[in-house]
Amino acid sequence: MPAKTLQEFMAYRKANPDKVAYASTGNGGSMHLTTELFAMQTGTTLRHVAYKGSTPALNDLMGGHVQVMFDNVPSAAPLAAAGKLRALAVTGANGPNSYPTSLQWPRQRFLASSRCLGLPSMRRPTHRVRS
Repeated sequence: MPAKTLQEFMAYRKANPDKVAYASTGNGGSMHLTTELFAMQTGTTLRHVAYKGSTPALNDLMGGHVQVMFDNVPSAAPLAAAGKLRALAVTGANGPNSYPTSLQWPRQRFLASSRCLGLPSMRRPTHRVRS
């Protein structure tokens, strides 16, 4: 995933509407619903890949099997700090103070949710997403 900012991600997603798969911790969970809300608000479709928990989802995100994930800040922040993920935005009414204001969720455009958006930063996707 080449995007380094939320704006770049949105441009990539728009240019590649069928190539972005997202991880969640299962159907109907908060991560799934947050991502679907984001997709609805941006007028796009993202392919959902459900996992049994955050750890396997994060592993596949870091491995390039999926391109994006909304995750809890406590589990994603150490991976972002280590350079294994790239945080694009921190959602919620007030993001954690440990993140720069450039990562604050654009509340004027999207409803807020308490999730962190991360992308793999080290590896290329291991397979192509097919629609």
